[in-house]
Amino acid sequence: MNALDNLNVKVDGVIVAVAHDEFKKMGLEDIGKFMNAKPIIVDVSGMFDGEDAKGKEFYYEGL
Repeated sequence: MNALDNLNVKVDGVIVAVAHDEFKKMGLEDIGKFMNAKPIIVDVSGMFDGEDAKGKEFYYEGL
């Protein structure tokens, strides 16, 4: 069980400011499950591969 299992809403975007272990374990597929169509990730921490995210239909911006 992770912190997002009880999330009862869908979100448009996620800002990843710190590479928390929980997000690392989840990966993009699991994160996409609680997001609306056309999900947005702003990855300040550089945790995700931008090309991989774009290939999975995320709008991705890294810093």
